[in-house]
Amino acid sequence: MYQVKINPKTAKFLKRLSASDQKRLHKALKSLEKEPRPKGKNFKRLAKPIGGCRLRVGPLRILYLIDDEKKLVKVYRIGFRGDVYR
Repeated sequence: MYQVKINPKTAKFLKRLSASDQKRLHKALKSLEKEPRPKGKNFKRLAKPIGGCRLRVGPLRILYLIDDEKKLVKVYRIGFRGDVYR
Protein backbone atom coordinates (compact mmCIF):
# COMPACT_ATOMS: atom_id res chain seq x y z
CA MET A 1 0.00 0.00 0.00
CA TYR A 2 1.38 3.39 -1.04
CA GLN A 3 1.05 6.68 0.81
CA VAL A 4 -0.22 9.65 -1.23
CA LYS A 5 1.27 13.09 -0.43
CA ILE A 6 -0.19 16.22 -2.01
CA ASN A 7 1.75 19.44 -2.58
CA PRO A 8 0.22 22.28 -0.44
CA LYS A 9 -0.39 24.47 -3.51
CA THR A 10 -2.18 21.57 -5.17
CA ALA A 11 -4.29 20.93 -2.07
CA LYS A 12 -5.37 24.59 -2.14
CA PHE A 13 -6.46 24.21 -5.80
CA LEU A 14 -8.35 21.04 -4.90
CA LYS A 15 -10.39 22.89 -2.25
CA ARG A 16 -11.56 25.46 -4.82
CA LEU A 17 -13.12 22.86 -7.12
CA SER A 18 -16.78 21.90 -7.16
CA ALA A 19 -17.97 19.21 -4.76
CA SER A 20 -18.48 16.69 -7.56
CA ASP A 21 -14.94 17.23 -8.92
CA GLN A 22 -13.51 16.96 -5.40
CA LYS A 23 -15.33 13.67 -4.88
CA ARG A 24 -14.03 12.19 -8.16
CA LEU A 25 -10.47 13.32 -7.43
CA HIS A 26 -10.60 11.99 -3.88
CA LYS A 27 -11.71 8.60 -5.23
CA ALA A 28 -8.88 8.64 -7.80
CA LEU A 29 -6.29 9.59 -5.17
CA LYS A 30 -7.51 6.74 -2.94
CA SER A 31 -7.09 4.33 -5.84
CA LEU A 32 -3.46 5.47 -6.22
CA GLU A 33 -2.78 4.17 -2.70
CA LYS A 34 -3.54 0.65 -3.92
CA GLU A 35 -2.20 0.87 -7.48
CA PRO A 36 -0.03 3.85 -8.54
CA ARG A 37 0.22 2.48 -12.09
CA PRO A 38 -3.39 1.59 -12.95
CA LYS A 39 -4.20 -0.33 -16.09
CA GLY A 40 -6.18 1.43 -18.80
CA LYS A 41 -6.17 4.47 -21.00
CA ASN A 42 -6.48 6.98 -18.13
CA PHE A 43 -2.87 6.35 -16.98
CA LYS A 44 0.17 7.54 -18.89
CA ARG A 45 3.87 7.99 -18.21
CA LEU A 46 5.15 11.48 -18.99
CA ALA A 47 8.23 12.47 -20.99
CA LYS A 48 11.62 12.74 -19.26
CA PRO A 49 11.96 16.55 -18.74
CA ILE A 50 8.98 16.47 -16.38
CA GLY A 51 8.90 12.77 -15.70
CA GLY A 52 6.37 11.05 -13.52
CA CYS A 53 2.89 9.91 -14.43
CA ARG A 54 -0.48 11.29 -15.35
CA LEU A 55 -3.93 10.09 -14.37
CA ARG A 56 -6.95 11.43 -16.24
CA VAL A 57 -10.11 12.07 -14.18
CA GLY A 58 -12.67 13.56 -16.57
CA PRO A 59 -11.45 17.03 -17.63
CA LEU A 60 -8.87 17.05 -14.82
CA ARG A 61 -5.36 15.61 -14.72
CA ILE A 62 -3.36 14.40 -11.73
CA LEU A 63 0.41 14.61 -12.22
CA TYR A 64 2.54 12.64 -9.79
CA LEU A 65 5.84 10.91 -9.08
CA ILE A 66 6.20 7.38 -7.71
CA ASP A 67 8.87 6.38 -5.20
CA ASP A 68 8.74 2.59 -5.03
CA GLU A 69 11.41 2.30 -2.32
CA LYS A 70 9.49 4.51 0.13
CA LYS A 71 6.06 3.37 -1.15
CA LEU A 72 5.17 7.01 -1.79
CA VAL A 73 3.12 8.79 -4.46
CA LYS A 74 3.89 12.53 -4.61
CA VAL A 75 1.13 14.54 -6.30
CA TYR A 76 2.74 17.72 -7.60
CA ARG A 77 -0.04 19.12 -9.80
CA ILE A 78 -3.78 18.81 -10.37
CA GLY A 79 -5.50 20.86 -13.03
CA PHE A 80 -7.62 21.04 -16.12
CA ARG A 81 -6.29 19.51 -19.33
CA GLY A 82 -5.36 22.79 -21.01
CA ASP A 83 -3.57 24.29 -18.01
CA VAL A 84 -1.87 21.46 -16.18
CA TYR A 85 1.10 21.00 -18.53
CA ARG A 86 2.19 24.67 -18.59
